[in-house]
Amino acid sequence: MHIWIVSHLEASATSRLLIDAARRRGHQAVVVHPFKHHILFAQERQFIIGDQSPAELPDGVITRLGSSAPAAALHFIRHLEQQGLTCLNSSASLEKTRNKIRSFYELSRQAVPIPRTAFVSSKSPLPMLLEQMAGPPWIAKLPVGTQGKGVVLVESEASLSSLVDAVEALSGRVMVQEYIAESVGTDLRVLVLGGKAIAAMRRRAPAGDFRANLHRGGSPEPVPLNPELVDVAEQAAAALGLAIAGVDLMEAKNGYLVIEVNGSPGLEGLQSVNETDVGDAVIACLEDFVRARAER
Repeated sequence: MHIWIVSHLEASATSRLLIDAARRRGHQAVVVHPFKHHILFAQERQFIIGDQSPAELPDGVITRLGSSAPAAALHFIRHLEQQGLTCLNSSASLEKTRNKIRSFYELSRQAVPIPRTAFVSSKSPLPMLLEQMAGPPWIAKLPVGTQGKGVVLVESEASLSSLVDAVEALSGRVMVQEYIAESVGTDLRVLVLGGKAIAAMRRRAPAGDFRANLHRGGSPEPVPLNPELVDVAEQAAAALGLAIAGVDLMEAKNGYLVIEVNGSPGLEGLQSVNETDVGDAVIACLEDFVRARAER
């Protein structure tokens, strides 16, 4: 099978991990930058041009387009889907996960357990909204962000109001979530493939920080899957239509709460603390989806 890994980050560790896993399973995989391949439209036909010549279309596609990828990259994925290709993840599911407002709307609508969350601007009734959340403090995030960037701990309503004003000057809203004190400095990442949770890790923040993201210096630890963790993670992935999902959760007094769902999860941290070959599992998932599509 010929596989495209569509990514705007051509040198990522996860892409290399997937290429190696594909080779071990007898496939060829290459990283394809969405803006280095161009769509040429003609009457009743379209062509994808890469490296000065028409590109040979793959048998299947793994999308690696997180929040940092330009939104226009999704147009490339839609075109591949229109050509009949299997794309994991689909453009529709990526659209839901790239914006936290849309993501939390879908999670809430399908009764996935989440922290109380509000998206606010300077025109929002901030005191009334904050009454619905325990605190202070609160966690404030930008609606579009990744790797822990744009995540701050807010200690007072006045500080939050100032942050909202500053972000709104850049034409944005602020996402405010209740503070889960019992889980501060740690979170859980569960990898869900084809609707099934297959591996998990706990991420622990470095000293002096509350963000546990590995890209912010957090450290991974192995954590076993249990029925409740599996159930919540699988619910979250299904709510957003993701075939490949990194579901981030916190352990609250009343159970697990989903704090984010990533449609382009890094795999190297999970691989470092799990015996499961996560790269192999992703390629096997793509094989299953390509096979199922061919049989329809």
